[in-house]
Amino acid sequence: MIRIVRHSRNVVPYRSRSTLTTPPRTWLQWYSHKLDTHPITTKSITSAIIAGIGDGACQYGQRNQSKWDVNRTGRFFVLGGVLVGPLIHLWYGVLATYLPGTAVTTVIKRVILDQFVFTPFCLPAWLVSLWTLERTEWIGRPDADARPLYEKLHQEAPALIQANWCFWIPVMTVNFGFTPVKYQVLFSNVASLLWNAYMSFTTSRRTMTAKVL
Repeated sequence: MIRIVRHSRNVVPYRSRSTLTTPPRTWLQWYSHKLDTHPITTKSITSAIIAGIGDGACQYGQRNQSKWDVNRTGRFFVLGGVLVGPLIHLWYGVLATYLPGTAVTTVIKRVILDQFVFTPFCLPAWLVSLWTLERTEWIGRPDADARPLYEKLHQEAPALIQANWCFWIPVMTVNFGFTPVKYQVLFSNVASLLWNAYMSFTTSRRTMTAKVL
């Protein structure tokens, strides 16, 4: 018996079982899609998570840390998401617009602008934001660090900026030279795992020293 099958325009095209059971796209594909659809939000959340992980790793490695300081990790998380993520997204976009390409001279110019124009502004802004958040927690405490912010900035920012140059100039040379613009913030965030751990250790150590003094 011959069976006649009539086709209709409304019939959904046939899909094989292998297509229906295909697993979701890889994490990198999903993340890349989010960078296209929600770039600032995606980069901000990534920066926040990695900043929090950096502080958590630092606290885990500190032998004198009796228990996990959730508020300290929270401050790094907030600054990573609210300040660092959006700021470097916009900055890298400006650099890519006015200095496109990966020629050696172009990469050098971008690194110079990033480290000697952007960093001297961004790092002090980050420090002041961190100290301001710390002071909201220390209000009324006798061991609070009462030094004026400008005094702390004058004493601590120069050494931190020099340490920043030692770490980030090589990192950003690789980033600007070989990483697509779309993933440059992600590359910086991955490198920031080490930098955030260092900043967490440095700022917490100096804060505790100031309290003792």
